[in-house]
Amino acid sequence: MTAPSLKQRQFQEREGAIICAALKLFDQDQWQQVTVADIASEAQIAKGTVYKHFASKEELCGRIMLDFHQGLLETFEQALPNANTLSLIRDMIRRAFDHYLAHPAAARVSYACRCNSFIQRLPDPLRVRGEELDSAFFGFFADVLLQGMRSGQIPQRPVEQLILPIHAIFDGAMGKIWRNEYQEIPDSDVSLEQFLDIITNFVIASIVAPIADDDLPGTTGHKDITQCEKSRLVSATH
Repeated sequence: MTAPSLKQRQFQEREGAIICAALKLFDQDQWQQVTVADIASEAQIAKGTVYKHFASKEELCGRIMLDFHQGLLETFEQALPNANTLSLIRDMIRRAFDHYLAHPAAARVSYACRCNSFIQRLPDPLRVRGEELDSAFFGFFADVLLQGMRSGQIPQRPVEQLILPIHAIFDGAMGKIWRNEYQEIPDSDVSLEQFLDIITNFVIASIVAPIADDDLPGTTGHKDITQCEKSRLVSATH
């Protein structure tokens, strides 16, 4: 592989400085009011230089979001490789919380910009990267959940019926943390660590809870497992 030229290294370093400046300014409740001019000033470069790297603030936010999600996927891939499924899921949930709490500015940008309509407006390279990350996340979670179904730790059901509520619970928990509302129960003195344990335990309990065939409208329990999932379950047994 050819080493990058001095000009290429300088370009990459300047792009990194722009992202760092943006993240510093985005680490506040009113981050959406930050302008490209503000970012250029923080990075000590001309406003026009920012546009040599990012066509708009939206594109810069898209890059921050995708880098954040890439880091989250990488930390998932490092989760307890030999653990049983429920221990692995517990580890992944805590890793997700840790990742969000360790990168608050990037997490806020990601939370605000991750909708499909935003991703579709991004330049093709970023849009494709976003779609690939979405597919990778779903595939990773689906594999873990199907492993749990094969081992009997998780009742069989379509993986979408597990991934969607897990995502919703996590989002709600992060919202309470950002708004500092996780201690809102009267006469309670719940620490952040205790709150994370409560949420993690609730997610695990919801995953292993049996669901009757008629519990969800339009579903028929085991029969709703998609053909793709059936194929993966069958192939995994051979």
